[in-house]
Amino acid sequence: WIRFEKETIDTWGIQLTAENVISSELTLVCKQSGGQPTGNLQTGGRYWLEVQMNNQWVPVEMTPSKYERAWTDEGWIIPMNDTVEWNVDWTWLYGELPAGKYRMGKEIMDFRDSGNYDESIYYANFEVTN
Repeated sequence: WIRFEKETIDTWGIQLTAENVISSELTLVCKQSGGQPTGNLQTGGRYWLEVQMNNQWVPVEMTPSKYERAWTDEGWIIPMNDTVEWNVDWTWLYGELPAGKYRMGKEIMDFRDSGNYDESIYYANFEVTN
């Protein structure tokens, strides 16, 4: 399947980038600067990978598993006017990636109160060169 999305204007001051990329992992860098969030910015462990094929972004196929996969519900705070980094090893979900252009998607939340929040999707583009 192909993920279709509308372009959104970032009003939260979030920028995701990828560093230290190898075929099995990367460091995801989240920089927050300016913007006008109305609550606390946060995210969780969930992410997904997409690969660029024929100028389209398509989901990377997950490795077969005899067990159902699930994400935990932790909340990672994104401090205002600061940078946080998370090491992401995707081998348990995707295996090692072949050379290509990829992006990692993450949902980020502007959390005001239980049931009172907005979510937006952000991406970090990266390239695997084996």
